[in-house]
Amino acid sequence: MRHLFLDPSRFGQEFVRIDGQDFHHLINVLRLRQGERLVLLNNLGYAWEAELELVERKAATARILVAAQVPAEPTLRVTVAQAIGKGDRFDQVVQHGTEIGATAFLPLITERTISRPTAGACAEKVLKWSQVAKGAAEQAGRSIIPVVMPMVDFRELLNSKVTQERRLLLLDGSGAAMTAEQTSGELTLLVGPEGGFTSAEVERAITAGAVPVRLGPYVLRTETAALAALSRLLAEF
Repeated sequence: MRHLFLDPSRFGQEFVRIDGQDFHHLINVLRLRQGERLVLLNNLGYAWEAELELVERKAATARILVAAQVPAEPTLRVTVAQAIGKGDRFDQVVQHGTEIGATAFLPLITERTISRPTAGACAEKVLKWSQVAKGAAEQAGRSIIPVVMPMVDFRELLNSKVTQERRLLLLDGSGAAMTAEQTSGELTLLVGPEGGFTSAEVERAITAGAVPVRLGPYVLRTETAALAALSRLLAEF
C-alpha cells in the first residue's frame, strides 16, 4: 500500500485534501485512482489507512478509515554527517540512508571538499535533499522523514554542542574495527569526501571526542562508506 506524508495540519477531520506535488506524485506518477487505498502519515509517528474518495484535476480528497501500523523507528538514532561530493553522491546517501534507517543527515564542508556552493545554493540543495528523504521514507514505509540539516563546515561541527551531546564515530582507515560496543542511543557518523579527511581534521575530531573506526580492508567510495557503516551500526545494535 502506498504511503504519503502530509503536513500535520491536514489531519483532524474525516477527510484530507491532497494537492500540489503530493497530488502530482500520487495520481500522475504512482497512478492511484478513486477508490484505492493508501497510508497517510503526519511525520509525528502517526499513520492512517485512507481511501481516495474524489480525484479532481488538481487535487484529491481522501477519507480516513482506521489507524495504520507502520514499522517502529530504530532505537539507535544515527545522524549521517557526510561531506558533500560531486554529482548526486549526497542524493544517494540521503535516499538509501533513509531506506536503511538514518534519523538525520548533515551535509559537511571539509578541507578536501571540491563542491563549495554559495549560501543560496546551499539552501536550495537542502530543500532538494529534504524532498529526496521524503520520497525515500514513503517508499520504505518509514513512520518519520529523516531531517536534512543545514550545511556546516567540519570545524564548526566539531566546536558545536553536537560533540558534547552525542557519540561521534569517524570513518578512517587508521581506526579500529567497528564493534557493537561503540554504539549508543544517539550518535553521529562522520564521513569524509572522496579523498577522505585530512590528518589535521582527524586529529581535531579525536580531540573533540570522536572515535576513529574502519569498516574493512578495502577502500570504499564516500557514498558507499556511509551506507555500509550505517547498515553495520543498525544491524549490530
